[in-house]
Amino acid sequence: PAEDIVLARVRAMALCAVAYWREVSQDLGRAASSLARFLEQQRRLYWRRPAWRGVNLGGWLLLEPGPSHDLFKRHSADAGCEWDLLQRMREKLGPEGTADALQAHRETFLTEEDFRKIRSLGFNAVRIPFGYWIVTGPADGEPFVGPGLEFLDRALEWCKKYGLQALLDLHGAPGGESGEKPCGRERKEW
Repeated sequence: PAEDIVLARVRAMALCAVAYWREVSQDLGRAASSLARFLEQQRRLYWRRPAWRGVNLGGWLLLEPGPSHDLFKRHSADAGCEWDLLQRMREKLGPEGTADALQAHRETFLTEEDFRKIRSLGFNAVRIPFGYWIVTGPADGEPFVGPGLEFLDRALEWCKKYGLQALLDLHGAPGGESGEKPCGRERKEW
């Protein structure tokens, strides 16, 4: 019965906790192992879902020089963040050309096949960083291209289809949340 399973897990947790406290002052490796066993029992008891084993889908809906290397290399190798890249792209391509280039990137950087492969490799979760401009469009005077909510919708459909959990990460908030590159705009004065 279900009660027996719960009691067995609680007993296992108690034994792991006792082992941890007994071993922590003598052998940190064994103590860490006991703690890991305790947490695994706790997860099974309370969460009832497998632990997340996932991948980051950075560089798709918030551009960074590392994951979006090809786009940066093609349009402005010295740009350090999405803001700088898009300003340089607008100078070269104009607003419409920049929008077209971003649309092509968003259409091809990740596809349904990528989500299928992620699942087939044994992962069960994806992290999707995005800037606020994907949801609302950019504020006046900002070079960001958006909205692009259809890409988040598409990603969530694929997650559902392939049994992946999604962590939606608002990585670029209005006004920025830091002066670092990964929020979409690097600012030294932040």
